[in-house]
Amino acid sequence: MTRIKDSYALGMGYSTDQQMPSAAICVNTSNIAYASGEKSTINMGSTQSHAQIKNILGVFNDISTFSDGTASIFAGNIEDSMYTLNFNVYSQVAFPTQILMPAGYGLDALTDYGQGAYSQGLDQFRIICGDYLVNQIHFGAGLFVTFQIEFATMEDKQTFMSSSSSIGFADLFSTSTSVQETITHYSLKGNVNLLGFQNGGNSVELAQIFTNTTNGYYITSCSFSNLTACNQVITGVLDYAANNFPNQMNQTAYGIEGNTSPIGYSFAPYKALGLPPSQSIITPEINQARETLINLNDITDEQDLFISHLLSSWVTKYMDQDTLSDLQNTAANVTYNLGLLQDQNTGGIACYSEPQNCISVAQNIIDNLAIVNTTFIDLFSKAYQLDYVCWEFGPPYVSFSPIINGIAIPVGNQNYVKIQPSGFIEELQIIISDNNLVVNEPNSNIGQFGYGRAFSITLELDGGVVYSGNIKQTLVDNEGMFYIECVGTLIDNPI
Repeated sequence: MTRIKDSYALGMGYSTDQQMPSAAICVNTSNIAYASGEKSTINMGSTQSHAQIKNILGVFNDISTFSDGTASIFAGNIEDSMYTLNFNVYSQVAFPTQILMPAGYGLDALTDYGQGAYSQGLDQFRIICGDYLVNQIHFGAGLFVTFQIEFATMEDKQTFMSSSSSIGFADLFSTSTSVQETITHYSLKGNVNLLGFQNGGNSVELAQIFTNTTNGYYITSCSFSNLTACNQVITGVLDYAANNFPNQMNQTAYGIEGNTSPIGYSFAPYKALGLPPSQSIITPEINQARETLINLNDITDEQDLFISHLLSSWVTKYMDQDTLSDLQNTAANVTYNLGLLQDQNTGGIACYSEPQNCISVAQNIIDNLAIVNTTFIDLFSKAYQLDYVCWEFGPPYVSFSPIINGIAIPVGNQNYVKIQPSGFIEELQIIISDNNLVVNEPNSNIGQFGYGRAFSITLELDGGVVYSGNIKQTLVDNEGMFYIECVGTLIDNPI
């Protein structure tokens, strides 16, 4: 088991109940050795999954969801979302491992502080010193770079994914080239973000390659239409990883000097020292409370991402003021809820630092969450791409409309605006009822003769996804009976 955290030290306790180190050194550290071996380097190779990078960073435990540590924040920002895809590479320099050799057995292996905690009973010893001890520290440095594709719409991301299944197994430069080819071919819109994070070494030199610093890591962003700056960063990072980064750390014969940092830790149970194991205080109810908070955090995070994206998109200029205000208020409530969940004293992290109080912590957070109108959010996630053609049948003629396409965006309850590529804007209604989706276009001019008759299109819903079908709508006017038949598709989520 390994985990990166700057505050760890040999002989310090680690609690699996809290998923964090204890506050004190409980094991005697008078005897420290180094594993044999020379300095070794792993250069940037094929891309790594998000789970692999989290494991290397040491933020794989549930508590990392609520941690404000740099590694946790970086890992959270390189996770795929509804709008992003991430390709990760890393380089690592490793030195011989520092190992704690027991200075005794049983109580003799503990410091005075540890013995004092043990004298209070196994349960109290577990709270104070944990159930594991830090027995190895792995020194060196790690360099992490993520090529993040941020799409303008979910539809663009789906197009990219369906056409580039092989991307993700190449090195950083090849990934960049393949991505650029796909973006150009399908005329996709969005940004590429390059994120860099370094643990150990001299990260100031890495900062000079990127344009901005945020939350302890570095970032450069480029639009799909101009990826030149990002290509320059990639070239700079690859050169830095090969020729600069590995030379920032040094090693003496039996020690380590230079700009090294802990890049990982190993733990051993106290029973390895001859001390009996203690009983975990984590009950099924505590696990359930933690899981509830993690799920709430994930849902709120997604709500925040979608609303932020929507508020910065072109859709808002077609909304009436009341609708826009409602959306802004919903965004404020989501931001407030994230603040509650992520608070470093009373938020979800308290369910780990104080596991005995976890159930009351979780209930207090739930009781104080602001109400978020999820129906309102769902409404805005139901924008539709339109593509259909209609025939009008009625004596004495049959007329055809041109192919009608565009995007229908919500501007109020059931009220949408259809925007066609020609710039033509038309009001319409989209009503979902009895597993049918009805599009009412009261002002449409269907047919070669421009009669301006009102009509509607109805498509069945299949599990929430609209599919193609033949639709007939029968109307009566002064000229007698006629009907309009349309064939087309409405596709969810172009925003």
